[in-house]
Amino acid sequence: MFGHDEANEKVVELLRKKGLDTDHLQTSNRLTVITGGPTGERMLGTIGATFQEAVESGCECIRLLGNIGWSKPGWPDDLDILAFESKVTGAAKKFPCVVMCMYDVASLSGNIMVHGAYETHPLTFVGNVLRENPFYVGVDEYLERLKTV
Repeated sequence: MFGHDEANEKVVELLRKKGLDTDHLQTSNRLTVITGGPTGERMLGTIGATFQEAVESGCECIRLLGNIGWSKPGWPDDLDILAFESKVTGAAKKFPCVVMCMYDVASLSGNIMVHGAYETHPLTFVGNVLRENPFYVGVDEYLERLKTV
């Protein structure tokens, strides 16, 4: 699980309510809770290192639930997070994993939703169906676009 503290706490609490022993899952390295960091590169490195440890310990499929800390203390600025978002898919392809990013649409601007959610993810859920995202922009083109923002 990767996200800002408030979101991570909510997800852990939801898992507990569903009957999962999250303390045991964490101590047995079946659940890892990762928070953000000061730069997108550092966050990507932390996630990569965590994935590598999981694979080395025998994990055959990693599931990452992400909830970015847009405008949260201790998190990068929006441009750095946008660059991070664009790189996650490529980094994840190196591992046996499924990554799902959540967005609090009630608190994010339309600009962040368009550029952070739609343009950086090749697949999206629409109506509970996984679909190819027609708005996806490849990482190299996306990063070039960010230079003009």
